[in-house]
Amino acid sequence: LAQQGVRAYLSAPLVVEGHLLGELALGALEPGAFGVAHRVIATQLADQIAIAMSHARLSAQVQRHNEELQQRVAERTQELDRTRSRVEAILNNSSDAIILSRADGSISQTNLTFDQLFGYLPDELFHHPLTAVAHPDSAARFAEAIEQVALQGTVQRLEILAQHKDGTTFDAEVALSLIPAGTERHSGIVCHLRDITERKRAEEELRRALEKERELSELKTRFVSMASHEFRTPLTTIVSSTEILEHYFDRLQPAQREKHFRHIEIASRHMTHLLDDVLLLGRVEAEQLPFKPVRFNLAALAAEVLEQVQLSAPPGIVFEVALDGACRDRLFDEQLMRHILTNLLSNAVKYSPKGGTVRFAVTCDAQSITIRVQDEGIGIPEKDLERLYEPFHRASNVDTIQGTGLGLVITKHAVDLHGGTIVCESTVGVGTTFTVRIPSR
Repeated sequence: LAQQGVRAYLSAPLVVEGHLLGELALGALEPGAFGVAHRVIATQLADQIAIAMSHARLSAQVQRHNEELQQRVAERTQELDRTRSRVEAILNNSSDAIILSRADGSISQTNLTFDQLFGYLPDELFHHPLTAVAHPDSAARFAEAIEQVALQGTVQRLEILAQHKDGTTFDAEVALSLIPAGTERHSGIVCHLRDITERKRAEEELRRALEKERELSELKTRFVSMASHEFRTPLTTIVSSTEILEHYFDRLQPAQREKHFRHIEIASRHMTHLLDDVLLLGRVEAEQLPFKPVRFNLAALAAEVLEQVQLSAPPGIVFEVALDGACRDRLFDEQLMRHILTNLLSNAVKYSPKGGTVRFAVTCDAQSITIRVQDEGIGIPEKDLERLYEPFHRASNVDTIQGTGLGLVITKHAVDLHGGTIVCESTVGVGTTFTVRIPSR
């Protein structure tokens, strides 16, 4: 400063909050040019300059931080937009209906599959409870599963009856899980819902197919058992009588020969009857049993069948008969009606080994025809009544009484073809009553 001709010098530090920012320096050519007043003014001026410099520096820092913050906000917004786009793409391209709910269980978002499946407009169910998608029959169970997810955070899977907007229902498979919420106290729930109507239908068809296969297997077993049992006796009779006639024909009296020929004839007819029943059952199972109704005298047919049954009935059977003469001109399939009458009457005789009364009544009025056959035989156990019309099934108390278990199956089908009903009432040791009612035509 001396070289520049300065003879007086005044300096004041630029200090803000204890930080030195610089120095305010003043010079003069005259010695002693600065006094106390100048020092005070310089100090005040230095303080103002320091404050101004500090403000300028802070403003620059604030501007810089603001720019950085704006950049970070823009980047975060772009990231959120990308995340939202990815989430929406995932939701809308999912084959499952997806529902997002808030912590209180109200719906906050649904995907396109949900809207299409349930028939709602976009956002139409917002703020509705999540249980709104379930039929009332499933709502309580659905609400319980939602509560379990909210309280325990465990994934819940269940099947419910879901309900479209129009009120129609469908079977649905549901998966519920908690949406992670970080440090927040409340979380949401995501619900995946899938229409399983077709799967349930396929499962039901498979179940029915397996049940049918099981029934067919049981039917085959019963048929083999029946055939081996029912055919053995007549075959044994035929073989035995044939061998006797072959080896001892000349030694037998005419009456003895006639007896063996008669045994062969009866056994042959029995086998033919068995085969006819089996073939007829096949037509019944294939739904190919012909139904050709014609007008004829039902009372006359009933009398004819009764006479045939009486010829083979044991002496201990007593018949009480009531045939309504009004049944002369009725529309029936004669062959099927003959089978109905023959089976019911012959069963009444067959299952009355100790004799008793068989009551046979046929009545007709303008609305219906009623056939009732009542016996005092062994009766049918209650556990066997529900299987009465199953092929080859016979009651557990028949013992050695011969039978195929086919007669009532065919009888039931014949009654059905006539549009009628057949009812069985039975008490073990007391007897059985069959009542057939057919609309009168």
